[in-house]
This record gives sequence, C-alpha cells and structure tokens, in this order.
Amino acid sequence: MGLAEFARVTKDPARLDAAWRLLESIEARIAAGGFPTHPDPIPDGYHSHAITMIHLNVTLVLHAACMGLSDTRTDLARARSTAAAAKIFEVFMRPGGQLVELWPKSEADHDTVVARHINPGHALEGLWMLMGVAVREGRADWLARATEAVEFALVRGWDEEFGGLLHYVDHAGGPPQGRPGDSRYEHSVNSSWNTKLWWVHSEAIYTALLWFRLTGNPSARRWFDRVFEYAFRVFPQPDAAIGEWIQIRDRAGQPLERVVALPVKDPYHIARNLIQVLELFSPCQSTQP
Repeated sequence: MGLAEFARVTKDPARLDAAWRLLESIEARIAAGGFPTHPDPIPDGYHSHAITMIHLNVTLVLHAACMGLSDTRTDLARARSTAAAAKIFEVFMRPGGQLVELWPKSEADHDTVVARHINPGHALEGLWMLMGVAVREGRADWLARATEAVEFALVRGWDEEFGGLLHYVDHAGGPPQGRPGDSRYEHSVNSSWNTKLWWVHSEAIYTALLWFRLTGNPSARRWFDRVFEYAFRVFPQPDAAIGEWIQIRDRAGQPLERVVALPVKDPYHIARNLIQVLELFSPCQSTQP
C-alpha cells in the first residue's frame, strides 16, 4: 500500500511496478497458506475475513495508483478489488447483516467461540471499503447489504451499559460464547472482549459518516453522533499538555496500561480515518475508491 501510494503521489512507475510485484508475491502466499498473522495465529480450519479485507484494501490503493498514472493495469487492479469484495459478500456476509470474522470450513464448528464471535472494528473497517466498491460498480444490491451490515455491527457491538463499542462480541450480542477451544486466538477474544479501543471507534466514525453520506439514512447520522460523542469524551488524554490519546480503555472507560495488539494501530487506522473524514467533506474528493 505504501509503495502504491508513493507511486501515485510521485508519478513514479518504477514504484508502481514494485507494488505490483509485492502484491503478486502476497497473493501467492495467501493461495499457498504460507503467511503469518499477527498478533494471533488464525486457528486451523477457518477462513479469515481479515485476510480478504486487507487484500481488498491493498487492491483499492493499487487501483487508485494505477488510475493516477494512467497505467495499463488499471482495469486489472479494479477487477482484483471487485473480486475481493465479492468474496466477502459471498463467504463472510450472512443473512441479516452479520459479517463473520472467521468462517469454519467444517459445518461441525459453527458452534465454537471463534465461529460465533464478531469483531465490530474489523467489520466496520471492511464495510467502508465494500460501500465504496458498491458505488463504483453501480451495485445497489451490494450497497444495501453493506449498509445493513454496518448497522448490525454497530447494534451488536455497542455496550448499552457503559457506551462505546466492545472489542469482541457474540453474534447474538453480549460476551463471546460457544463451544470452547484452546487456540491463542480464542484466548485473546475471551481476555479482551470487553475493552474499548480507539482505532475501533475511529473506523466506526468514518463508516457511519460514509453510510449517511451515501444514503441519507437518519439512523446513520444518529450512530455517527453516538460514536463521535463517546470517542471524543473517553479517549483523549486528560492532560492537554501531553496531547496524545489513550488507545485502550476498560469497559467502564478507564485507561489500561496495556499495549494494543500491534504498535501500528494508532498511526495507521486513526490518521487514515481522520483524513478520510476530512476528504468526505471536501468538494474535490469522491466517495468512490
């Protein structure tokens, strides 16, 4: 993504070629199953929404770079992103708007904790991408399904007792539940489900705002206001002289002395989401990826 964006800004075709080579290497490793996932390995026997969503994200940035350089591979990048979006709709989107985080390869595993849990932050992150592709491709059916899934993730993920979006929840709402396993991934789900993360709320702010911009749905505006109020009340560092935001809170909104997953979360998600919000209000910008 960095190489593609650098190529777009500098108009450097050599950087774009490097981005394509890296993408093709990544796709080969995905196809072969030869890649690590951080911070927790994906349990055996499950398809991961996160892998497909990140692939979609990369191809969207590559497509924008190809368009910016009038590259001959523009249509190919567009097709790659459309195929990734289609896979999410076909494999991970369930009736009623549930966007599954891990889809079991065996019918016998649908009752497990990892199969039943949802990750509201990941769902909302992937959904702004899906809404953008739906608009670009003129797929009103995809847009309708994506916006339904946005509302599902917000409703299921919202903590009615303390406010804010929970890190993990059961697909029916509330704490994760189901037949237990012994994976490191499941341990993370059970041990951190009730935390409140800054990046989850920045993704929700942008996704709700884009939902409102594309549809005018009053529910979208209400959710934007609700998430925005919580995030800007809870996450800022109380000492204005420090200026930084506290990236993780407990369920009641108190700071936790804990590193969140990966140290890239703050400069990646949050800066991007705030830029996206600004771009959404700019008359020079489009909502299409």
